[in-house]
Amino acid sequence: MVQRKKTIEKADSEVKALSKKKRSQQAVDVGKHLIVHPGVCFGKMTFKGTRVPVETILYFLSTGRPLEEILKGWPELTKEGIAEAVQLAGAALVEKYQARPRHDHEPVRAGRSA
Repeated sequence: MVQRKKTIEKADSEVKALSKKKRSQQAVDVGKHLIVHPGVCFGKMTFKGTRVPVETILYFLSTGRPLEEILKGWPELTKEGIAEAVQLAGAALVEKYQARPRHDHEPVRAGRSA
């Protein structure tokens, strides 16, 4: 009876581990045109339906490459998809470096509430 219980517990833990692994292998939509899939480009963010990393396109834009030239090189991309990538990158940049108030260093004056 004890051996059977251990076997069931082992099988249950294996099923849970497999379920967790499957969940980690699922694609995550990041907006309308972008996706992160663990099985595509080593899990880097790409444009949906392609194997083109968003990082690559953002790099070419940052070097001054014209949008039309990028679209000629990657005809599977769209202006809307690239615009979404730029907007997402801008939002991430602002979020990362946005000044936040530091309340722990503000002086507390007598007679005033903090």
